[in-house]
Amino acid sequence: MNIPIFASIGITEVITLMRNLSMTLKAGVPVAQALKMFEDDATGKRRTLIHHLRATVESGRTLAAAMETAPRAFPSLAVNLVQVGELSGTLTENIDSLVRHLRNVQDLRRKIRSAMMYPTFVFVAVLGLGLSIGTLVLPQLLPLFESLDVTLPFSTRVLIFVSRFFQFYGVSFSTGVAGVIVALFILTRFEAVRPVLHRFFLMIPYIRSVQKQAAIAQLSGTLATLLKSGIAVREAIPAAAQAVENRIFRHAVMDALPVIESGHTLSEGLKKSGRLFPDMTISLIAIGEETGGLSGTLDYLSDYYRGEVDYAIKDFTTALEPALLIFIGLIVGFTVMAIITPLYDITGNIQ
Repeated sequence: MNIPIFASIGITEVITLMRNLSMTLKAGVPVAQALKMFEDDATGKRRTLIHHLRATVESGRTLAAAMETAPRAFPSLAVNLVQVGELSGTLTENIDSLVRHLRNVQDLRRKIRSAMMYPTFVFVAVLGLGLSIGTLVLPQLLPLFESLDVTLPFSTRVLIFVSRFFQFYGVSFSTGVAGVIVALFILTRFEAVRPVLHRFFLMIPYIRSVQKQAAIAQLSGTLATLLKSGIAVREAIPAAAQAVENRIFRHAVMDALPVIESGHTLSEGLKKSGRLFPDMTISLIAIGEETGGLSGTLDYLSDYYRGEVDYAIKDFTTALEPALLIFIGLIVGFTVMAIITPLYDITGNIQ
Protein backbone atom coordinates (compact mmCIF):
# COMPACT_ATOMS: atom_id res chain seq x y z
CA MET A 1 0.00 0.00 0.00
CA ASN A 2 1.38 3.40 -0.98
CA ILE A 3 1.84 6.14 1.57
CA PRO A 4 -0.16 9.38 1.19
CA ILE A 5 0.97 11.63 -1.63
CA PHE A 6 1.78 14.44 0.80
CA ALA A 7 4.52 12.32 2.38
CA SER A 8 6.76 12.48 -0.69
CA ILE A 9 10.07 14.34 -0.40
CA GLY A 10 12.48 16.01 -2.79
CA ILE A 11 15.66 14.61 -4.30
CA THR A 12 17.85 16.55 -1.84
CA GLU A 13 16.14 14.93 1.14
CA VAL A 14 16.35 11.50 -0.52
CA ILE A 15 20.10 11.98 -0.96
CA THR A 16 20.49 13.02 2.67
CA LEU A 17 18.40 10.09 3.92
CA MET A 18 20.27 7.48 1.86
CA ARG A 19 23.68 8.95 2.70
CA ASN A 20 22.92 8.88 6.43
CA LEU A 21 21.55 5.34 6.10
CA SER A 22 24.76 4.20 4.43
CA MET A 23 26.85 5.70 7.23
CA THR A 24 24.82 4.03 10.00
CA LEU A 25 24.81 0.65 8.22
CA LYS A 26 28.60 0.81 7.89
CA ALA A 27 28.71 1.37 11.64
CA GLY A 28 26.77 -1.86 12.17
CA VAL A 29 23.40 -0.33 13.04
CA PRO A 30 20.37 -2.39 11.82
CA VAL A 31 18.11 -0.78 9.24
CA ALA A 32 15.06 -0.46 11.51
CA GLN A 33 17.11 1.08 14.32
CA ALA A 34 18.75 3.52 11.92
CA LEU A 35 15.37 4.59 10.58
CA LYS A 36 14.12 5.09 14.14
CA MET A 37 17.06 7.43 14.79
CA PHE A 38 16.30 9.43 11.63
CA GLU A 39 12.60 9.57 12.48
CA ASP A 40 13.27 11.13 15.87
CA ASP A 41 15.24 13.96 14.24
CA ALA A 42 12.92 14.49 11.27
CA THR A 43 9.89 16.74 10.90
CA GLY A 44 6.96 17.16 8.53
CA LYS A 45 6.73 15.04 5.40
CA ARG A 46 10.17 13.56 5.94
CA ARG A 47 9.15 12.24 9.36
CA THR A 48 5.96 10.74 7.89
CA LEU A 49 7.94 8.97 5.19
CA ILE A 50 10.64 7.62 7.51
CA HIS A 51 7.99 6.40 9.97
CA HIS A 52 6.32 4.52 7.13
CA LEU A 53 9.63 2.95 6.08
CA ARG A 54 10.48 1.93 9.65
CA ALA A 55 7.04 0.45 10.30
CA THR A 56 7.20 -1.54 7.06
CA VAL A 57 10.69 -2.89 7.81
CA GLU A 58 9.70 -3.80 11.39
CA SER A 59 6.73 -5.73 10.01
CA GLY A 60 9.18 -8.12 8.37
CA ARG A 61 9.49 -6.68 4.87
CA THR A 62 12.70 -5.57 3.23
CA LEU A 63 13.87 -1.97 2.87
CA ALA A 64 13.40 -2.20 -0.90
CA ALA A 65 9.80 -3.35 -0.43
CA ALA A 66 9.20 -0.45 1.95
CA MET A 67 10.67 2.03 -0.55
CA GLU A 68 8.57 0.54 -3.34
CA THR A 69 5.40 1.57 -1.50
CA ALA A 70 6.57 5.21 -1.68
CA PRO A 71 7.03 5.74 -5.45
CA ARG A 72 6.62 9.51 -5.15
CA ALA A 73 9.76 9.65 -3.00
CA PHE A 74 11.93 6.85 -4.36
CA PRO A 75 12.42 6.26 -8.11
CA SER A 76 12.56 2.74 -9.55
CA LEU A 77 16.34 3.07 -9.73
CA ALA A 78 16.60 3.43 -5.95
CA VAL A 79 14.30 0.49 -5.29
CA ASN A 80 16.20 -1.76 -7.71
CA LEU A 81 19.63 -0.89 -6.32
CA VAL A 82 18.53 -1.44 -2.72
CA GLN A 83 16.80 -4.70 -3.63
CA VAL A 84 19.91 -6.07 -5.37
CA GLY A 85 22.07 -4.87 -2.49
CA GLU A 86 19.93 -6.68 0.07
CA LEU A 87 20.01 -9.91 -1.96
CA SER A 88 23.76 -9.80 -2.68
CA GLY A 89 24.96 -8.44 0.65
CA THR A 90 26.26 -5.21 -0.92
CA LEU A 91 23.60 -2.86 0.42
CA THR A 92 25.95 -0.11 1.61
CA GLU A 93 27.91 -0.16 -1.68
CA ASN A 94 24.70 0.06 -3.69
CA ILE A 95 23.37 2.90 -1.55
CA ASP A 96 26.64 4.76 -2.08
CA SER A 97 26.27 4.26 -5.85
CA LEU A 98 22.70 5.52 -5.61
CA VAL A 99 23.77 8.65 -3.72
CA ARG A 100 26.48 9.42 -6.31
CA HIS A 101 24.02 8.97 -9.14
CA LEU A 102 21.33 11.13 -7.53
CA ARG A 103 23.89 13.86 -6.92
CA ASN A 104 24.81 13.80 -10.61
CA VAL A 105 21.11 14.01 -11.54
CA GLN A 106 20.59 16.90 -9.14
CA ASP A 107 23.66 18.72 -10.47
CA LEU A 108 22.45 18.36 -14.06
CA ARG A 109 19.00 19.68 -13.18
CA ARG A 110 20.48 22.67 -11.39
CA LYS A 111 22.65 23.55 -14.37
CA ILE A 112 19.69 23.45 -16.74
CA ARG A 113 17.51 25.51 -14.42
CA SER A 114 20.27 28.06 -13.78
CA ALA A 115 20.59 28.57 -17.54
CA MET A 116 16.95 29.68 -17.62
CA MET A 117 17.08 31.92 -14.54
CA TYR A 118 19.02 34.78 -16.11
CA PRO A 119 16.87 35.25 -19.24
CA THR A 120 13.73 34.84 -17.12
CA PHE A 121 14.92 37.53 -14.73
CA VAL A 122 15.76 39.89 -17.60
CA PHE A 123 12.39 39.22 -19.26
CA VAL A 124 10.57 40.07 -16.03
CA ALA A 125 12.71 43.20 -15.65
CA VAL A 126 11.96 44.34 -19.21
CA LEU A 127 8.26 43.64 -18.74
CA GLY A 128 8.27 45.59 -15.47
CA LEU A 129 10.14 48.46 -17.12
CA GLY A 130 7.63 48.58 -19.97
CA LEU A 131 4.64 48.50 -17.62
CA SER A 132 6.16 51.23 -15.42
CA ILE A 133 6.80 53.53 -18.38
CA GLY A 134 3.39 52.81 -19.87
CA THR A 135 1.39 53.35 -16.69
CA LEU A 136 3.42 55.97 -14.77
CA VAL A 137 5.61 58.04 -17.10
CA LEU A 138 3.80 58.26 -20.41
CA PRO A 139 0.37 59.32 -19.04
CA GLN A 140 2.09 62.38 -17.51
CA LEU A 141 3.72 63.32 -20.83
CA LEU A 142 0.76 62.59 -23.08
CA PRO A 143 -0.98 66.00 -22.60
CA LEU A 144 2.29 67.77 -23.41
CA PHE A 145 2.76 65.84 -26.65
CA GLU A 146 -0.83 66.47 -27.72
CA SER A 147 -0.44 70.23 -27.13
CA LEU A 148 2.68 70.55 -29.29
CA ASP A 149 2.10 72.32 -32.59
CA VAL A 150 4.61 70.14 -34.48
CA THR A 151 4.54 66.98 -36.51
CA LEU A 152 5.47 64.28 -34.05
CA PRO A 153 8.11 61.76 -35.11
CA PHE A 154 7.18 58.11 -35.62
CA SER A 155 8.83 57.01 -32.38
CA THR A 156 6.77 59.51 -30.38
CA ARG A 157 3.54 58.47 -32.09
CA VAL A 158 4.32 54.85 -31.21
CA LEU A 159 4.95 55.90 -27.62
CA ILE A 160 1.64 57.77 -27.50
CA PHE A 161 -0.17 54.70 -28.84
CA VAL A 162 1.46 52.52 -26.18
CA SER A 163 0.60 55.08 -23.51
CA ARG A 164 -3.05 55.16 -24.51
CA PHE A 165 -3.19 51.40 -24.70
CA PHE A 166 -1.88 51.04 -21.16
CA GLN A 167 -4.05 53.89 -19.97
CA PHE A 168 -7.23 52.11 -21.05
CA TYR A 169 -6.21 48.45 -21.07
CA GLY A 170 -3.16 48.33 -18.77
CA VAL A 171 -4.84 46.44 -15.94
CA SER A 172 -6.51 43.97 -18.30
CA PHE A 173 -3.29 43.42 -20.25
CA SER A 174 -1.21 42.85 -17.09
CA THR A 175 -3.82 40.50 -15.67
CA GLY A 176 -4.00 38.60 -18.96
CA VAL A 177 -0.22 38.17 -19.19
CA ALA A 178 -0.03 36.97 -15.58
CA GLY A 179 -2.95 34.61 -16.18
CA VAL A 180 -1.34 33.10 -19.27
CA ILE A 181 1.96 32.56 -17.42
CA VAL A 182 0.20 30.89 -14.48
CA ALA A 183 -1.93 28.76 -16.81
CA LEU A 184 1.10 27.58 -18.77
CA PHE A 185 2.90 26.72 -15.54
CA ILE A 186 -0.09 24.71 -14.31
CA LEU A 187 -0.45 22.93 -17.65
CA THR A 188 3.16 21.77 -17.56
CA ARG A 189 2.39 19.92 -14.31
CA PHE A 190 0.00 17.56 -16.13
CA GLU A 191 1.63 14.40 -17.49
CA ALA A 192 -0.57 14.46 -20.61
CA VAL A 193 0.84 17.86 -21.62
CA ARG A 194 4.53 17.09 -21.06
CA PRO A 195 5.09 14.96 -24.20
CA VAL A 196 3.72 17.80 -26.35
CA LEU A 197 5.87 20.33 -24.50
CA HIS A 198 9.00 18.18 -24.72
CA ARG A 199 8.47 17.56 -28.42
CA PHE A 200 8.21 21.32 -28.87
CA PHE A 201 11.52 21.72 -27.02
CA LEU A 202 13.13 19.32 -29.49
CA MET A 203 12.09 21.62 -32.34
CA ILE A 204 13.97 24.67 -31.00
CA PRO A 205 17.61 24.67 -32.24
CA TYR A 206 19.57 25.39 -29.03
CA ILE A 207 17.13 23.81 -26.59
CA ARG A 208 16.97 20.68 -28.78
CA SER A 209 20.71 20.13 -28.35
CA VAL A 210 20.63 20.60 -24.57
CA GLN A 211 17.57 18.36 -24.21
CA LYS A 212 19.23 15.56 -26.19
CA GLN A 213 22.49 15.79 -24.28
CA ALA A 214 20.73 15.88 -20.91
CA ALA A 215 18.49 12.90 -21.81
CA ILE A 216 21.44 10.77 -22.96
CA ALA A 217 23.40 11.72 -19.84
CA GLN A 218 20.48 10.71 -17.61
CA LEU A 219 19.93 7.43 -19.45
CA SER A 220 23.61 6.48 -19.59
CA GLY A 221 24.32 7.32 -15.96
CA THR A 222 21.29 5.42 -14.69
CA LEU A 223 21.96 2.33 -16.82
CA ALA A 224 25.62 2.28 -15.83
CA THR A 225 24.72 2.39 -12.13
CA LEU A 226 22.17 -0.41 -12.50
CA LEU A 227 24.44 -2.65 -14.60
CA LYS A 228 27.30 -2.29 -12.12
CA SER A 229 24.94 -3.58 -9.44
CA GLY A 230 24.33 -6.77 -11.39
CA ILE A 231 20.94 -5.91 -12.91
CA ALA A 232 20.38 -7.19 -16.46
CA VAL A 233 19.84 -4.69 -19.27
CA ARG A 234 16.21 -5.65 -19.95
CA GLU A 235 15.40 -5.34 -16.24
CA ALA A 236 17.20 -2.01 -15.96
CA ILE A 237 15.48 -0.36 -18.93
CA PRO A 238 12.20 0.63 -17.14
CA ALA A 239 14.07 2.26 -14.24
CA ALA A 240 16.50 3.97 -16.62
CA ALA A 241 13.61 5.28 -18.73
CA GLN A 242 11.96 6.81 -15.66
CA ALA A 243 15.19 8.71 -14.95
CA VAL A 244 14.95 10.48 -18.33
CA GLU A 245 12.92 13.67 -17.90
CA ASN A 246 12.21 14.33 -21.59
CA ARG A 247 9.11 12.24 -22.34
CA ILE A 248 9.97 11.74 -26.03
CA PHE A 249 13.30 10.14 -25.09
CA ARG A 250 11.61 8.20 -22.28
CA HIS A 251 9.14 6.66 -24.72
CA ALA A 252 11.96 5.87 -27.15
CA VAL A 253 13.85 4.01 -24.41
CA MET A 254 10.74 2.03 -23.48
CA ASP A 255 10.16 1.22 -27.17
CA ALA A 256 13.61 -0.39 -27.20
CA LEU A 257 12.56 -2.88 -24.50
CA PRO A 258 10.59 -5.25 -26.79
CA VAL A 259 13.56 -5.27 -29.19
CA ILE A 260 15.91 -6.26 -26.35
CA GLU A 261 13.49 -8.89 -25.03
CA SER A 262 13.36 -10.44 -28.51
CA GLY A 263 17.09 -11.14 -28.31
CA HIS A 264 18.60 -8.01 -29.82
CA THR A 265 21.08 -5.63 -28.24
CA LEU A 266 20.50 -2.27 -26.57
CA SER A 267 22.19 -0.43 -29.43
CA GLU A 268 19.83 -2.08 -31.93
CA GLY A 269 16.84 -1.12 -29.82
CA LEU A 270 17.93 2.53 -29.55
CA LYS A 271 18.69 2.66 -33.28
CA LYS A 272 14.99 2.08 -33.98
CA SER A 273 14.13 5.38 -32.28
CA GLY A 274 15.02 7.33 -35.42
CA ARG A 275 17.41 10.25 -35.06
CA LEU A 276 16.96 10.87 -31.35
CA PHE A 277 20.24 9.20 -30.40
CA PRO A 278 23.39 10.29 -32.27
CA ASP A 279 25.19 7.67 -34.37
CA MET A 280 28.31 8.09 -32.22
CA THR A 281 26.36 7.21 -29.08
CA ILE A 282 24.82 4.09 -30.61
CA SER A 283 28.17 3.01 -32.05
CA LEU A 284 29.93 3.34 -28.69
CA ILE A 285 27.16 1.38 -26.95
CA ALA A 286 27.47 -1.34 -29.61
CA ILE A 287 31.25 -1.51 -29.02
CA GLY A 288 30.67 -1.72 -25.27
CA GLU A 289 28.26 -4.61 -25.78
CA GLU A 290 30.68 -6.45 -28.05
CA THR A 291 33.63 -6.05 -25.68
CA GLY A 292 31.69 -6.72 -22.47
CA GLY A 293 32.39 -3.23 -21.14
CA LEU A 294 28.94 -1.72 -21.53
CA SER A 295 28.80 -0.21 -18.04
CA GLY A 296 32.15 1.52 -18.58
CA THR A 297 31.00 2.86 -21.94
CA LEU A 298 27.79 4.18 -20.41
CA ASP A 299 29.80 5.85 -17.65
CA TYR A 300 31.93 7.56 -20.29
CA LEU A 301 28.84 8.70 -22.22
CA SER A 302 27.24 10.04 -19.04
CA ASP A 303 30.33 12.07 -18.15
CA TYR A 304 30.76 13.25 -21.74
CA TYR A 305 27.20 14.48 -22.20
CA ARG A 306 27.03 16.06 -18.75
CA GLY A 307 30.14 18.00 -19.74
CA GLU A 308 28.54 18.96 -23.05
CA VAL A 309 25.47 20.26 -21.23
CA ASP A 310 27.71 22.28 -18.93
CA TYR A 311 29.63 23.80 -21.84
CA ALA A 312 26.43 24.53 -23.80
CA ILE A 313 24.87 26.31 -20.82
CA LYS A 314 27.99 28.38 -20.20
CA ASP A 315 28.20 29.35 -23.89
CA PHE A 316 24.51 30.21 -23.90
CA THR A 317 24.67 32.48 -20.87
CA THR A 318 27.88 34.11 -22.15
CA ALA A 319 26.24 34.92 -25.49
CA LEU A 320 22.87 35.83 -23.99
CA GLU A 321 24.09 38.41 -21.50
CA PRO A 322 25.33 41.04 -24.02
CA ALA A 323 22.36 40.35 -26.30
CA LEU A 324 19.88 41.04 -23.52
CA LEU A 325 21.78 44.14 -22.42
CA ILE A 326 21.68 45.46 -25.98
CA PHE A 327 17.96 44.70 -26.16
CA ILE A 328 17.29 46.61 -22.94
CA GLY A 329 19.47 49.47 -24.17
CA LEU A 330 17.49 49.68 -27.41
CA ILE A 331 14.19 49.85 -25.52
CA VAL A 332 15.45 52.56 -23.17
CA GLY A 333 17.08 54.45 -26.03
CA PHE A 334 13.92 54.31 -28.13
CA THR A 335 11.86 55.63 -25.21
CA VAL A 336 14.28 58.47 -24.47
CA MET A 337 14.50 59.52 -28.13
CA ALA A 338 10.71 59.41 -28.47
CA ILE A 339 10.40 61.80 -25.53
CA ILE A 340 13.31 64.12 -26.28
CA THR A 341 12.92 64.51 -30.08
CA PRO A 342 9.68 66.57 -30.11
CA LEU A 343 10.93 68.71 -27.22
CA TYR A 344 14.15 69.39 -29.12
CA ASP A 345 12.13 70.39 -32.18
CA ILE A 346 10.15 72.88 -30.10
CA THR A 347 13.24 74.50 -28.60
CA GLY A 348 14.79 74.71 -32.07
CA ASN A 349 11.76 76.53 -33.46
CA ILE A 350 11.84 79.01 -30.57
CA GLN A 351 15.46 79.92 -31.36
